[in-house]
Amino acid sequence: LVQMVTQNGKIPLQNVIIVPRYTINGSTVMGKWASFYSCEELMAFAIEKMPDYFQLGGIFQTVPTPEVREANKLGITTVKNPLIIDIDMNDYDRTDVCDCGKEPKMCDKCYFTLLIPAQKYLKYVLEKRYGFQKVLYVFSGKRGMHVWVLDDRVWTWTREQRQVFLDSISSDAFSVKNDKYIMDDIFDNGNMKIFPKFDEAVTVDPCHLKKLPLMMHQ
Repeated sequence: LVQMVTQNGKIPLQNVIIVPRYTINGSTVMGKWASFYSCEELMAFAIEKMPDYFQLGGIFQTVPTPEVREANKLGITTVKNPLIIDIDMNDYDRTDVCDCGKEPKMCDKCYFTLLIPAQKYLKYVLEKRYGFQKVLYVFSGKRGMHVWVLDDRVWTWTREQRQVFLDSISSDAFSVKNDKYIMDDIFDNGNMKIFPKFDEAVTVDPCHLKKLPLMMHQ
């Protein structure tokens, strides 16, 4: 986990905001964010406090003091982050797919009808078109999928660059509409109803809270 959030040690761990999440009386509660100075310190915290899982809150160029975080909100400082894509079944129209509706869950029909094509599409676009080599596809734990692109070149992408990327893989993108493999083979003759829905904030905002992969779900 530490290797992942520090870009294999290129970023000091204390520059990373890590947020613990707990279950209290059946509800998920966010703990106070913290910076840790070593893997051992993070492990000791986990053993003592026993959070359900951790979220990534942003990776800064320096220790994220309140002043640094405020400067980031004003666009003065920059942050690093992998490129993350979030797909949530709740964002689909599942009327003709299954009985899940707007419930925060995913059934086998959701999985095979919606999530599998989404993963095939992203694997094709990310690995074939963009040439990314370090891509991790993770079940979100309840109703969707998180995709972590860890190639070095994406860590310093600005919000604007992340937005341009997200626009380029949307259903409205020219290169998507005119790709016969995407339209015919992956999305069943251009069935846009099953085209993946992306959570824009997760991809575009480097400081948006993101559940770290391989964490137990609450």
